[in-house]
Amino acid sequence: MIENEKLILNTIVDRVISRYQNMMKKFKPCKPDVGEYLEQNLITNFAIEFSKEFPNADIYTEIPFKCKDEIKNKDLWKCRADMLIINKDKAYIIEAKGSQKGENFFNLIDTDIQRIKSQSLKESFMCMKNKDYIFPKEVYGIIIADYWGNKLSLEDEYINDWKTGKSSNDNINKLTNWKEINRLDAKKLENISDEYPYWFLAGIFELKDWNNIQICNKQDDSK
Repeated sequence: MIENEKLILNTIVDRVISRYQNMMKKFKPCKPDVGEYLEQNLITNFAIEFSKEFPNADIYTEIPFKCKDEIKNKDLWKCRADMLIINKDKAYIIEAKGSQKGENFFNLIDTDIQRIKSQSLKESFMCMKNKDYIFPKEVYGIIIADYWGNKLSLEDEYINDWKTGKSSNDNINKLTNWKEINRLDAKKLENISDEYPYWFLAGIFELKDWNNIQICNKQDDSK
């Protein structure tokens, strides 16, 4: 089913890009001459375009889930997933990464992929669903991000890494989760910056065995 979802994602991303470029011609929500647009812009516009395509979809943002607190050495309800979309018998967990540049950007994407795949996120989501609701068995993780590259080269080496899944950079090669993403072609956003090239990145991957969680511990251990 992943190919069908890629077609859906590609359509929505194209529309998000069009919206983004029109928006930025009028107003750029960032410190002047810096270009770091907050990821909430990605989430908001993705939600708008998804709802146009699927008007009856349920869209949730900033969903809490348990993750490891290194200080207290236990799982706490302290993490947030950027967005969850439930569309009939399918669900999408979306993580956005706001515009940055350089190698660390892709490390952050890798971290987001691990968050989406984590057992703690799955268990938390099963705890939050209503008792009689059957959560979709067909669940996908989605990464959306905008990246500003080096001003000396439009075809930034990191963008090529995203397209091909290969890198001359040893640190990026260690990002093992990359191979699991069905990446859309990186698309250059025109007229976003006079100085730096901007790119929109998106990828999708299927999450397996999503409905196999039977035990839910709703105890609030945040203290």
